[in-house]
Amino acid sequence: PLSSMHHYLSMAKGNYKAYLMGQKVKIKKYFYVLRPIFACMWIEKYRTMPPMEFEKLLAGQQLNDRVVNEVQKLLERKRSGEELDEENRIEILNHFLEEKIKYFEDYAKKLGNRQHSQVDLLDGLFRDTLRV
Repeated sequence: PLSSMHHYLSMAKGNYKAYLMGQKVKIKKYFYVLRPIFACMWIEKYRTMPPMEFEKLLAGQQLNDRVVNEVQKLLERKRSGEELDEENRIEILNHFLEEKIKYFEDYAKKLGNRQHSQVDLLDGLFRDTLRV
């Protein structure tokens, strides 16, 4: 699951840059960034593959009430069939997403360094075993 985090983080970063950087954004595109960020959060917390269902991903997180309220509003609008066209960006969600993208970039670097050092240890053990 940890290697999947890199995939989800890459999706979140790419979609954020492509869809949510302007003052006006297509509201439905928030889901394209929220889902992979929630997936990263799930993997960090549970160390398992995240569920596909957005609502399960959301329920598995401990989030600021304001973030949860905004996400719930988006879900309700989506379920009602409302067109989620271009509107002003939702600052609380943009701030949350920027914060989480930065956090998981740093987290992924730490994971990469830790995994790299473990590989080095195993390589050393393997070489020592061959010398015997």
